[in-house]
Amino acid sequence: MTYFMYQGKEYTSLETMPPEVQKAYAKWREEQNLPDDLLDYYEAQLRDIELENRGEKPLPPEKASAERRVDLLPSTCFNCGGPLSGDSVKWTGAQSADCPYCGVNLPMRTDGGSR
Repeated sequence: MTYFMYQGKEYTSLETMPPEVQKAYAKWREEQNLPDDLLDYYEAQLRDIELENRGEKPLPPEKASAERRVDLLPSTCFNCGGPLSGDSVKWTGAQSADCPYCGVNLPMRTDGGSR
């Protein structure tokens, strides 16, 4: 998979890149002085990290469980009133989760105290 950021815009395939971006991408790959398979691997890693940072890709279980702030999770969903727990919500980041019932992104508690 291709992954390239150019002037603040994200491109994930050569076909979607305008000619000037394709030229910049080819130059960047050449400047890296790495084998194509290694560059492809690094591009995939960068894409995964970017998706993770934006909350569009779930964190890997080992990383997510170490970083989850269950103590900041509200006890009920503000939108639908459903009961919440660290095991029931869909974690989208260390301090970000979605309600398992209605899908709304949940605001985390700021006090970090008991619920």
